[in-house]
Amino acid sequence: MFQVRFFHLVIFIVIFGFLASCQSQPTSTPTTIPTATEQPTQTPPPTATKTPEPEPTSTLVPTIETPPILSDYLVQPMVELEYGLSYSSSFMWEYEFGKFSDGKIQLNNTPDWDAYFITNESFTEGHAILGRFSRGSGANYNIGIQTGEFGTPSFRGWSVHGGDVTNMSNRFGEEWLGYQPLIGNLTLNVNELYYILLAVNSDGEFLAVVWDANDPTRIIRYDQAFGDEWTGKEWRFRIGSKGGEVFIENLMLISFEGYK
Repeated sequence: MFQVRFFHLVIFIVIFGFLASCQSQPTSTPTTIPTATEQPTQTPPPTATKTPEPEPTSTLVPTIETPPILSDYLVQPMVELEYGLSYSSSFMWEYEFGKFSDGKIQLNNTPDWDAYFITNESFTEGHAILGRFSRGSGANYNIGIQTGEFGTPSFRGWSVHGGDVTNMSNRFGEEWLGYQPLIGNLTLNVNELYYILLAVNSDGEFLAVVWDANDPTRIIRYDQAFGDEWTGKEWRFRIGSKGGEVFIENLMLISFEGYK
């Protein structure tokens, strides 16, 4: 009997001890891991927009002085192009029996009309050629403008032909139209310097003026209107010579609004 009670007592002590130990341990609380706070997105500062300054309006200003006499014949003459007269500018030219010398074109002495220079680029109505030339002893020259292929119906040639006398020489297609005199008070001499102006306006109107480089009151001129068969063309400048040396310099392309 005693043993049974003792056994019960032991069981009671064990159970009581177990319960006491369970109550003594604190209930574990799960550790809360803090959530990372989202950082605000940084917005870059706005880029300053630079307001473009208005570009100045360009005005065509002549950088090359032209003889004042041009304004006696042309309305609003303006230098559009200065032709290169050196070997570095030879791409602008087709030429034979001549050379570039000291900023000039020199045509050599040939027995026939073998020496010539002609521009590769063409120009249209409302333009003029201006240059300064001289000729040596025995030289004949032909300074003018042309279009089309020589010896075909498309050809037109209009030039100042000089030597002992000075005339206009015109060619239409395969036909030579003969000489016409330039009118004025100038006689051209060897080894003297002269200006030449060759202008093409609308309606087939042509103007040639030659004057003494040292005395612009000494002038000869020629003008003619050819009509529709000479209009709407693209022209090229040409100079040719025979029998002596011919020089031309200060060669430029002039734009203008009309004749005076």
